Amino acid sequence: MKKVIVFQDVFIRLQGKEVLKSINWTVTDGQNWTILGLNGAGKSTLVKSIFDYIPIRSGCKSCIYRTHEIGYVAFDLEKKIHSSPPFLNIANDLQFKKLPRQPISSLSSGEMKKLLIARALAKKPKLLILDEPFEGLDESARVKLTHEITKLLKKTQLILITHRFDEIPKEISRILVLHKGKVFAKGFRESVLNQKKVKKIFSHEESIGKNIVVHKTSKKKIPDTLIQMKNVTVRYGKKIVLNKVNWMMKRGDNWAIVGPNGVGKTTLLKLITGDNLQAYGQDIKIFGMQKGSGESMWEIKKYISEVSGDLQLRYQKNISALEVTISGFFDSIGVYRQTSKDQINIAKKCMKNLGLEKLADRNFMHLSQGQLRMVIIARAMVKSPLLLILDEPTHGLDVKNRKKVFELVDWIGKNTHTHILYVTHHKNEMPICVEKILYL
Repeated sequence: MKKVIVFQDVFIRLQGKEVLKSINWTVTDGQNWTILGLNGAGKSTLVKSIFDYIPIRSGCKSCIYRTHEIGYVAFDLEKKIHSSPPFLNIANDLQFKKLPRQPISSLSSGEMKKLLIARALAKKPKLLILDEPFEGLDESARVKLTHEITKLLKKTQLILITHRFDEIPKEISRILVLHKGKVFAKGFRESVLNQKKVKKIFSHEESIGKNIVVHKTSKKKIPDTLIQMKNVTVRYGKKIVLNKVNWMMKRGDNWAIVGPNGVGKTTLLKLITGDNLQAYGQDIKIFGMQKGSGESMWEIKKYISEVSGDLQLRYQKNISALEVTISGFFDSIGVYRQTSKDQINIAKKCMKNLGLEKLADRNFMHLSQGQLRMVIIARAMVKSPLLLILDEPTHGLDVKNRKKVFELVDWIGKNTHTHILYVTHHKNEMPICVEKILYL
């Protein structure tokens, strides 16, 4: 069989840290692989090095495919999409509807993922690399993408990165497991996934409880009604995104917002935070204050923390993970004012709650996608807000970190004055504290 990708004793170093160590891996013609591993194991770094996005430090690497013959889908490519024209007319075999003529910034995470997949497939690649392609997609879109991947495997080689074992198409027969930057296991699917050592690294023990530290920094009296919307409508041209929505979130409530891609979940969240200007001039009250009655966006935001992919993408500066966490106190993208010792200590404790203390001094932009999301979650926790908005918070997280986030959110929802607003496309991944659902 012809060898199409070969790694021989490859080492890769980023920011002075050895990310991949002594990698030996060969892909032959016709083989399709899934790469598994915990957040920070080096999965994305490995695939990016295939087409020279990341240079190797030592060893030997070869790939018979040229860059233009490789299709690539990954979350961090959204940065490039945001700099594109506001409308991209792309059609493909997935039969995703063409996006309406609206600002790129108004697209949901699912619509953005569909756009990335469409761009990759438009190249008709010989090798397709999908890094967490199912994240952000609703159930229908996930089924459709799985079907399309099955068809693609007849004519295109595939390398898939995922953290969810149930998302691995049955047609992919080979598994590569990375752990702490090394090849931990590789071979046929059944053999690898049944190894005790492989099962062990993905197992999780409850860790949230007596060691958690949450600081009550908000002094605002909690009103009877946190959010109230009456006949709220949002439209872009002829397209109506939200149509006469009526909804109320009362003190003590924890809500989930669910529904297919593009129905307005992210839009509704941006109405609350004030990031969508169509919030003004409508009958919306936040913490008892009428939108547009004189309050500034920052007066509202100091009682709100949020986790979203959009927020994560806005950090593109040379900044440490600890500084990103601290910036949650100021609702800023970076730290531009004097930070107190108490704030630094609270930020460190929030990172410790999520097992991130070893990442505190690391450059935020050099972390894995899962590590980036965990730091953004720590950022949201620092000021113990009245309202914690979690928009697909487990996007890109491995099974251990997903369970850790569920435990932490559930603990906060039950034991603090913080109210939870949770958006997800996975019905079986809902914190227990969330008892009410808004279906759009």
